[in-house]
Amino acid sequence: MVAQANEANTATDETPAKAAPLRARRLAFCSAHRAGDDVATAGHGRSAALPDRHQPDPVDPGHWRGPVGRDVADDPCWQLPEEKRKNLSEAEKVSRCTCLGPNLFTRCEFPGIQAKYDPAVDAPEPVKPQDPGDPPPQPPRPEPPKDQSPEAQSRYQDEMQRYEEAMRQYQQDIETYQDKVKQFRSAMDTWQTDYGEWKEKRNSAIGDAEGLIRKFHEDYGNTFNVNLVRRWGALGLIMVVMFGLLVLVQKRKDVV
Repeated sequence: MVAQANEANTATDETPAKAAPLRARRLAFCSAHRAGDDVATAGHGRSAALPDRHQPDPVDPGHWRGPVGRDVADDPCWQLPEEKRKNLSEAEKVSRCTCLGPNLFTRCEFPGIQAKYDPAVDAPEPVKPQDPGDPPPQPPRPEPPKDQSPEAQSRYQDEMQRYEEAMRQYQQDIETYQDKVKQFRSAMDTWQTDYGEWKEKRNSAIGDAEGLIRKFHEDYGNTFNVNLVRRWGALGLIMVVMFGLLVLVQKRKDVV
């Protein structure tokens, strides 16, 4: 009886000692799981407060795009090699791109690009003044007749009279043309100034916005296009491996 009691007391003393590490591991696992739930709950609350949450790809539901990079990931122009992207003309950017060229201020959602906007982006190009063209031609002077007959001389006098009238009109046309040339030169000076300012502001705004997207695309381009199923699958695999190792270690601990 005494021996059985001693064995029972020994078993009772050893059981808590063996169970203590298991209880500690279970407590740590439960605490981590509860902390994860708290983080998930807080993250859900913050996401709910945001106007634009992550949305699944309508073509591939397992392919999610965050609001920061959704439009960039969908833009075929940003999928091109950098050299080809640089060689795109503005007409090609307007017709093909959403986050490249002037479209990025109206069709692309990306943090910070609206701060780069300048009204010159949507302003029409200053109209170039119309060239006044060539000066009016001088009327030809009639040649004196070789025939000295009265009829020939009379026709020559009529031709000279018409020539003088044409020359007077020509002088007036030349003065009008010279005025147009002066106005054209003045308008060209104004246009060159306006066009230079318009182009500089427009290119600067578009270039700065494209540069902001380019910097994030170069550094974090892979995060713009995230396959949620693949990422969660990898995380699940890690959890299964860790759980298997935990069970294996516990069994070996119980055997020892």
